[in-house]
Amino acid sequence: MLQERIELIEQQNYEVATKLKEAGLKPCVAIINANIKDEPSQRYIRKKTNKLDEYDVGTELIQIGNDGTLGDIVEAIHRCNYDSTITSIILQLPLADKFKKWEKKLIEMIESEKDIDRLRSEWYYCDSFTDLPLTAEGMYRTLLGVEGIGNKKILFYGNGVTTNRRLYLFMFNAGFGDCRIINSKTPTKSKNELIEWADVIVAATGIPESLACEGKIIISPTIAKTEDGFRSDLIHKLRDKNEVHNVIGGIGKLTVSALVKRAYTDCTEGER
Repeated sequence: MLQERIELIEQQNYEVATKLKEAGLKPCVAIINANIKDEPSQRYIRKKTNKLDEYDVGTELIQIGNDGTLGDIVEAIHRCNYDSTITSIILQLPLADKFKKWEKKLIEMIESEKDIDRLRSEWYYCDSFTDLPLTAEGMYRTLLGVEGIGNKKILFYGNGVTTNRRLYLFMFNAGFGDCRIINSKTPTKSKNELIEWADVIVAATGIPESLACEGKIIISPTIAKTEDGFRSDLIHKLRDKNEVHNVIGGIGKLTVSALVKRAYTDCTEGER
């Protein structure tokens, strides 16, 4: 079962972190949040900081208030870049609406060696899964547990920068089966045809119950809270008609464990 694989990967990530912690490394992760009204982001940040604290990773949370400016974000990034005690930087996404048009430029301002989430453009055509964004790394390692994945038709449903866009490029270039990607601009007819075509669907739009299909292997890292409870991209009543691999907090926990591991593996001898 893929869920067992997810739990194994999570355990392996923490084992790596524990060994490096025992070796005396002292990483510190700065998290810059410029969307304090977004409750899902706040919950996710709490999960990250709690787990980082558990593994003795230092954290600095920089909250840009509702009246914050673009200059405040730029200043925070530059300060963290030049602070030798901070070994990694996360720019929490999504940004508040008023900052979204600056997202790419802000990401590029993060020093390469501190870009723990590997979102700078230089990482787009990486050769190793360890240089994928944190969530994409976990999704890739999960997909390797799908029997015969090398010959499967894989559809990436959604084009987000932290997951599907980079994961699609990586797996396509690595020759994994037949990979396609769709987004909100894909015509409905083409979208429906590709959904029908796919064996495996990696659903990461963050839009609850936007995917209708049957007889597929569904892997979805995005779960949203709705009036009817927690929902993934897949229409809830169709869960039993697919092989679904996402539990509440499952992929999120995998991402957090990858964050803890990478906080240590990115921390060099000179940053102890």
